[in-house]
Formats: sequence, structure tokens, C-alpha cells
Amino acid sequence: MAQTKVNQVLLHAIELFKNDKEAQTAIDAGTKAKIDAKLVEAAYGGKDEKAKYETDGSSHAAAKAVAGCNQDGSISNKQTIAYTMQCLTLQDSAATARPLGGTASPGQWDNANDNLGTEFAKVKKSCPKGTGGELTPESIRSLLRNLRSHIKVIDANGYLGEFLTTGCTGHSGSGLCVKYTKITDSKDEFNTLTFVKALTDAANLLEARQKAVEKRKQLKEALVLELKRAYNVAAELQLQVQAHATGRVGTQPADKAAATDQNKKTNAKQ
Repeated sequence: MAQTKVNQVLLHAIELFKNDKEAQTAIDAGTKAKIDAKLVEAAYGGKDEKAKYETDGSSHAAAKAVAGCNQDGSISNKQTIAYTMQCLTLQDSAATARPLGGTASPGQWDNANDNLGTEFAKVKKSCPKGTGGELTPESIRSLLRNLRSHIKVIDANGYLGEFLTTGCTGHSGSGLCVKYTKITDSKDEFNTLTFVKALTDAANLLEARQKAVEKRKQLKEALVLELKRAYNVAAELQLQVQAHATGRVGTQPADKAAATDQNKKTNAKQ
């Protein structure tokens, strides 16, 4: 019986350690550095592209031109938040449009071509500041759902921003927008866009980390209980060993029987 209890404790402990290792793997996968890397991927396409946005962009020609706005907001086959912001706020002609429904005049693609970093700094200032707070899986997913709701299908293609006519060419007559061939009246590939996929990955990593942290907490509590069980089993075994050592275990029934026989004999003589 005691050996069975020992085996049960050992098997349960092994299972707890296995689950703890799996939880730690999820925690390691969702470190701040890895989450930040996903956010940079969503914003710029990667750390190398981010660095180019901090210069004149001489080695990032695609980000300095409006052409990608009419092609899913793509530059070098990546769809990023930074370039999407450019498409919604920069104009390729006289500054007569009013980006994002505001009153300010737009920036210029010509200026971005001269110095990407300087013009993009202006682009960022045109956007409202965030409210701050903790980044959570649900806040990321809510942001993506909200953004998707602003993409409207017009003449079979999806458009984000101010679409007027023809396409997203940066002219005041056509509109400051992004044209999505991936989002049409017959398909919706929103989740395949680079920034959407990267943000979704970030949300999933965050969620897995949070669950793993909670799981490790529960595992530690379970391990404490298992240690108590192990202590009780050890104490039980020790008592049995002591009992055997004193010769008491297994002899008491025989002694009792002998005493009973002696009593019978005494009574018979009387």
C-alpha cells in the first residue's frame, strides 16, 4: 500500500514538472523583447526598415513613393502601419486635401522623397495620441476589428481613408487612401496583411504568456500539496519501520489469542 502511494506521488510530480516546463516555454516565447519585435514588424516591416525611417530613406525608395498606396499599401511586399499612415496623410500634388477628416493640409510625397525621416515625423504628429494603458491581447484585437470596420468596399475593391475616384494616387481629386485588392466584394484577406498578421501574433503571444503565468502559479500550489503528500507517506513508512523494529507488528493478534486461551483455562479450573 505504501509503495503504491509513493509511486502515485512520483508520477504526479513528474507530470507537474512536465507541465511547468511547457508553461515556461510559453512564457519565454512571450517576452517583452519578442513582443516588441512583432510590434516593430507591424509598424515598419522590421528593425532594418525602422532604422531607415530615421534617416533620409535613401535606401528605402519604395517608402518614399505613393505607388504602393494603390497596391494594398505594399512596399517590398510588406504592408506596414507606417506606410499606411503615409498613404492617408501625404499628397502628391497641391495641398488642397484634408487628410483624416481634419482641417490641416497634408504633407507631401515630394518632401518624403527628399527626406523620409523628416516628413514621417510630421506624419506621426498628424495622428492623435494614444490613451496609454496596458497592451493586452484584447486591446490589440479590438484595434484590428475597428480598423477593419473602416475599410469600405467600393466598386469591388476595399478602400481605407478618403477615396474619391479612380484610385489611391495621393491626388486631391482621387483621394488619400489605401486600395486593397486583398479585400474585395468576393474575398477578405485582411488577416494576411503584414501588420495585421504581426499584431495578431503579438496578441497570441501575450495571451499565451498570461495563461502560462497563471498555470505556473497553479502548478506551484499543486506541487506544495504534492510535497505534503510525500511527507505524509514518508511519515507513514517511518511508523511502519519503527513498529517492525520493536516486534509489535504482526504479533499482537497472536498475543491476544494466547491471553484468551489462558483465561478459558483459568475459568475451567474454577
